[in-house]
Amino acid sequence: MRILPKLPNMLFAAAGCAALALSNASADQNHGRGGHGGGGADDEHLFDIEMSMTPTADAPAGASARLSFEAETEDGTTAAELKIETRNLPAATYTVNATLKSDGSAIVLGTFTATNEGEGEIEFGHEGTAFPANLNPLDIASVTITGINGVVLFAVDLTNVTNATTMNISTTVQATAGPAVPNATGSVSVNGFVSRGRVKGSLQFSGHGLPANQVVVLTVNGVAVKTLHTSKTGDFNVKIGPKGKTGTILPGVTLAGITSVAVVDRNGNILLQASL
Repeated sequence: MRILPKLPNMLFAAAGCAALALSNASADQNHGRGGHGGGGADDEHLFDIEMSMTPTADAPAGASARLSFEAETEDGTTAAELKIETRNLPAATYTVNATLKSDGSAIVLGTFTATNEGEGEIEFGHEGTAFPANLNPLDIASVTITGINGVVLFAVDLTNVTNATTMNISTTVQATAGPAVPNATGSVSVNGFVSRGRVKGSLQFSGHGLPANQVVVLTVNGVAVKTLHTSKTGDFNVKIGPKGKTGTILPGVTLAGITSVAVVDRNGNILLQASL
């Protein structure tokens, strides 16, 4: 990521801290509601991915696990299905755990038993095992399979989708105005897919009702990534995409790993922000 030369370093620190603080506050509120994202009735989320889970050093030789996850939010209601299939695991009971984007906490999703033939399967949502109460499946950041004594055997990071076999994400959320511009409006859209092993897509943010002809800063997950200029009518529109073989928006963050987006002024004050 190129360091932006036109703004003082202290501005970036202030912008990042302000955006991150507001993002964390929003995340706490969302987690309290059992959700993750903007939470508005007009917000839409689609997440569809299939990928192999990574074995740890403690995984039995020759064993494998595969995860598929589909979730969709429309009109404020989320429907989701998460399925795990394993092969060549010793016959035993295993636990499926998840960590959350909103606060990093760990929860138990459920357990499954591998057969004498070494096959295991569990499905959450739809007609399978119910997700834990007050959990929005779109808040799941990672999933692990643990064996006896809680030893992790397989893991997958749903925010880092560079190794996905198939992936399709489409999210549109309405931005929230900061206190300095209470009448400002905007929307954030994230779209991504995997093509020939590479993540493609974009993050787009448009806003209206901001101070006219002003320099503002776009932040992603609390990190300043781009300087913008509002128009003479106080509008802006910016679109950025993943870069390089890693398919990241900024170091270590793929399109699926975006949790917050904001536009801040020179002093780091939030003008528009959205949690995804």
